[in-house]
Order: sequence, then C-alpha cells, then structure tokens
Amino acid sequence: GSFQAIVIVFVIITQSIPLLYLGVLIPHVKSKLNATAVAGSAPARLRYRRRLENTPELSPLKFLFLHYKCEYWSYEVYDAYRRVFFISLLPLITDPDHRITTGCFVSFVSCFGFINMRPFLTESTNTVRVP
Repeated sequence: GSFQAIVIVFVIITQSIPLLYLGVLIPHVKSKLNATAVAGSAPARLRYRRRLENTPELSPLKFLFLHYKCEYWSYEVYDAYRRVFFISLLPLITDPDHRITTGCFVSFVSCFGFINMRPFLTESTNTVRVP
C-alpha cells in the first residue's frame, strides 16, 4: 500500500545521490580531474589537479575526488552507490537466501575490483581499506 510507495520514493532518492555526484563531476573530467591531454603522465595530472582543486569551481566538490588517483576521479560515486545498495536495496530482497547470495556476490565483486584498482593516492590506504 502506501508504505511500499513511500519506500520506493526513498529508494529512488537514495539511489540518485551517487548519480548527482557523477553529474557534477563529469563537466570537469577532461579539463581538470584527469587532464590527460593537458598534463600527460599520472604525476603531472595530479600536480595539475592539485593546482586547480581550490578554484571556485572545484573547491566545493573536492571531497569527491581529493583522496583518489586522477584516473579514479569517479571512485567516490561507485563507492557511494555500493554503500547505498547495501543499505537501501539489499534489505528489499524478501527471500533470505537470495539476499545473502546477492550481498555476498556484490561484496566479492567490489572487493575484487578494489584490490585490482587500488584507487587511493596513499598506498597504505589501499592496503588497509577493504570495501
């Protein structure tokens, strides 16, 4: 009934937050966040991004990319979506066996992806943090 409609509305709202993050970052990708054409190598791109991250355009957004390598400028979007999935979508799976299987599968895939990407600038964070 009406409770289910409210749940659906809030699930849509929570699922849209990572997409909003992505929407505000995309206009800055090629020119500032991962400027391969401007800066070239990964260390040069990072230096270039660090010079630009306090500009009025990027300063309010830097919490979304500050701790990640340039090529992983969108990792926060993925990570936010993963967390929102576990909080808002996974509990909606009514069959406990399917919920467990889905949760384990998504956890495994996200851990495997994280271990292979190593998206953080600080290597020790890549070692310690497991999604």
